[in-house]
Amino acid sequence: MRRALAHLQRCSISSSTRHASSTAETALRAAAAQQQQQRRADAKRREASKRWRAGGRLLDEFRRLERDKAATREETRLAVMVALKRNALQRPAHVAAAARALAARGDAAGAAWLVGSSPARGLVNNAAYAAALKACGKAGDRERAEKLLHEMREKGVEPDGLAYAGAIRAGVDGLLDAALDLKEDPTKVLALRAALRRMNYEEAAEVVRNSPLAEEADGVYVARRCASAGDVARTDAVASSWPSSQRCLAARVEARGNSGDVRGAVELAEAGEPIYPVVANAAMRALSLIGDGAGSMAFLRRLPETAIDRGTYLLAMRAHKCDADGCLALFRACEPATGEPVDEKLVAAALEALAEARRHDDAAELARDAARRGIGLDDRGAAALVRASRRSGDWQGALDLPVVGPLSAHAAVEACRAGADADRAVQIVEGLEAPSPALLADAAAACDDAHVEAAARIWRAGVQAGLYPTPARGDDVLTVDAHAMTAPLAVGAVVGALQECGDAQAVVVLTGDEDLKPQLRSRLEALGIELGATANAGALVVPGAEARGFCTSG
Repeated sequence: MRRALAHLQRCSISSSTRHASSTAETALRAAAAQQQQQRRADAKRREASKRWRAGGRLLDEFRRLERDKAATREETRLAVMVALKRNALQRPAHVAAAARALAARGDAAGAAWLVGSSPARGLVNNAAYAAALKACGKAGDRERAEKLLHEMREKGVEPDGLAYAGAIRAGVDGLLDAALDLKEDPTKVLALRAALRRMNYEEAAEVVRNSPLAEEADGVYVARRCASAGDVARTDAVASSWPSSQRCLAARVEARGNSGDVRGAVELAEAGEPIYPVVANAAMRALSLIGDGAGSMAFLRRLPETAIDRGTYLLAMRAHKCDADGCLALFRACEPATGEPVDEKLVAAALEALAEARRHDDAAELARDAARRGIGLDDRGAAALVRASRRSGDWQGALDLPVVGPLSAHAAVEACRAGADADRAVQIVEGLEAPSPALLADAAAACDDAHVEAAARIWRAGVQAGLYPTPARGDDVLTVDAHAMTAPLAVGAVVGALQECGDAQAVVVLTGDEDLKPQLRSRLEALGIELGATANAGALVVPGAEARGFCTSG
């Protein structure tokens, strides 16, 4: 009996031990599984956090490219392609940011490809399409904008005001009504503004007067366009919607000045209380347009101090363009009266008055004094200084002055013509990235028959700038187009074509102008270039042998 009880006790203890062991093992397994699950969850969170941080950095990079004006189109495209290769465009916001960066560079092709054909096209939303359409608007690519709008509608993406604005800027017609019909979309005013900029001022004035969406900025923009055309009635009608706007009042004053009603412009400006500088300057500009120095001085004395700034004095100085002493008096009084330092625009106005008075020494001293004060010459001031030298008879001194821009380049070329300095004229033309046709014509006029090579270089500069077509080479002729050229420039074009004729049997010169043809013929014959017969009344022909002979002798 005792042995049986002992055996039962041992069995019970063994069973309890096995049960406890099984429970502990189960608990350990559960704990291990929970830890493993927790590790997996932590790993997922870390990966998600990493992706979000990477996405944030990517957005920051695209935003930097969008804002950075120094960023190039190639740099922006490279950033987008790298993001696509790394599969980093994970959210619609990424694609939209990339499209905006491309749009900031005016890359319509790149933005349209990104939203329509790239691997990220499945993440495209309205914002990305709007950015691509903005790029089309900057590039004026109407065809691509129409294609993008068609794609949006096919995908069921409804354009918003931003998308419509980009398409309207690109030249797509008939979208304004659809944009204005958008419900509760604050961006539709952008579509309205884009449409206003494509309308003539009469249409824009009508839209602004009748649209409840138009804001003060839109009214000012349209009123100023009406004012620039001298349309007093439309300017007043547009400005009447914002009677308290000083900029609208200034547009009304400007309209009267541009229409020739200078007295009405001054009276309207003085009727406002108080007078702000923007209004006073509009009236002063009207006085400067007619060169009313006495009237500008009287108006300046009547203005309160709060209505006068540096721009008021600048316009008063331009009204004294033919009164150098009065202009200089205003120049000296500006800084003490306004508290604003003299700038290059005031210096340029003073130099223009001195140039008109042929006071070269005073102009040179004024420029030196401005340089000592750290004020450089802008293009207008440099041109005035060149004219002052040339009009005083010192054309060589005028050529020694620096060329700042197109205005000073024109003035310097005029000095080249006065001094027959063809080499300097060529240097000026070749030093500009985009010379104008008028500048090329003036520079060629500085080249006489002894400087035909210089005239040819001037013509080549025009061809390189895309102003004139490149000579067309056929099987046995070289054709040069001299349309819309002056005779000196056409001579340069012919000489340049003769030098490039190679093995051509003839050089054909298309004139197209019966007034140009006899002048060009006589100039070429004076150079010893014999002309052949042609059945085309608007062309001249130089035989190839004659052309090669001219080049050899040259």
